[in-house]
Amino acid sequence: MHSEWRGWGVVIVIASHLLYILQVGFTRCAGILFNSLQNAFLGTAAQTGAIISIMTSAAYFGCVFGGVLCNRYGCRSTAMLGGVMQLTGMVASSICQTIQQMYIASFFIGLGSSWEWSGATVAVTHYFTKHYSLANGLVSVGYGIGYLSFPPIMQQLLVAYGWRGTLLVTSAVSANMCACAALFRPRLRNQRSQIRKKFACWRKLKTRKEQLPAEEKTIDPTVASQEEPSPLRFDCKRIWAFLTRVLSFFRLDILARSYRFILLTVLHLIHVSPYAAYMLFIIPRAITVDVDESSASFLLSVFGIANMVGRLSSSIIVYKIPPSLVYSVAMLLASGAVLLGQFNSYIFFVLSVSTLGSCIGTVSITAMVITRRLVGAENMGSAIGFYQVLGGVGDLLGPIFAGALYDATEDYQVMFYIIAGIFFFCFLLTTLLPLLRKIEPGIDLKERGDTAVSNPNPHSVPYQYSSLQSIQMTV
Repeated sequence: MHSEWRGWGVVIVIASHLLYILQVGFTRCAGILFNSLQNAFLGTAAQTGAIISIMTSAAYFGCVFGGVLCNRYGCRSTAMLGGVMQLTGMVASSICQTIQQMYIASFFIGLGSSWEWSGATVAVTHYFTKHYSLANGLVSVGYGIGYLSFPPIMQQLLVAYGWRGTLLVTSAVSANMCACAALFRPRLRNQRSQIRKKFACWRKLKTRKEQLPAEEKTIDPTVASQEEPSPLRFDCKRIWAFLTRVLSFFRLDILARSYRFILLTVLHLIHVSPYAAYMLFIIPRAITVDVDESSASFLLSVFGIANMVGRLSSSIIVYKIPPSLVYSVAMLLASGAVLLGQFNSYIFFVLSVSTLGSCIGTVSITAMVITRRLVGAENMGSAIGFYQVLGGVGDLLGPIFAGALYDATEDYQVMFYIIAGIFFFCFLLTTLLPLLRKIEPGIDLKERGDTAVSNPNPHSVPYQYSSLQSIQMTV
């Protein structure tokens, strides 16, 4: 057995796996409550879809701050804080009286969910290097299990207790995310390296203070007054220092070094929009062709099974096939999967959600593997923040525009044809990945001690995120 699978690494995988199950259980299966929420608040499809849209988009937007919190306070504190925030939002949503109040509650649910996801993802990254893709695949299977288990449970709760009771019960179950997050113990090696860095900085500052009295020289006051900098120059230095701190805090220069990572985030922005719209409206679409509600909600369970299979299989396939190629093929198959649902038959609905679930699972795994290879483990927290924030834009706009399109046409088929076309456009964009590899500066992973992945560009310069020097060298 490899050393990575000994000790606390296994606990991290199990805890992250359980956290994924609880997280996706409500945030991605809330479409079951769509008709109940629409009837309760007497809203249009676009207004009701905005509830789910705000929640899921906040789950993406919050990853920017989740990555920063992980870098500064650790994975455990970040994930536990997110669990408390999501629990508070879910309890508050069960007592909302207006749709505007639901918007606010759904925002806190999504924000807490993003911090949980960031903590779990970064924790796995710190404990696994050689077998990261397999560990990430096992953790991500939790998404599939969540899709599989929560829809029938929520459907039964909806029948027995209504949508408010359903929210209360699911919030109690989701509270166990805090217990899972408590197991995200920082790795001892990372703690020692941080202590060494802080001690080295302390010794450097102490040495400078000791040398300062010996270097003091007598300065003529008239000369000193003549050499006093102007206020404008002083302000420019302060602005430059502030930009340097922002750059170091968010590690923004990874965007200037890896063009492929930029393309990956843009692809995430584009493909999340149709994915979010599909997951929200597949159940109402099935109901319009005389599929009963229980069978329609079972489609999400089918999606979960296929998503789980896609994540597991892709985590193994990437050892033999380049992840970028697997990512591209999955986008193409996703476009065809959406078209299968246009035959207005329950069998084709099952084929559609199963194929799309497998493709989305594959895209999720391969995207994380590609990201880690491009930016390294130390930058993973900030990288997933950039990656997810653009996905939040797509998740926010997708269901709203899809709902407005249905309100205008009163036809789901037009919506699903557009969704298929967007997935195909993403496939076309993936063909730019090999070209960008030739022209990007790259991030020198070996210079930062990440020996699991070779440097994507042998001509890259050492990565430095503590100053603006790296961006200056690329301009």
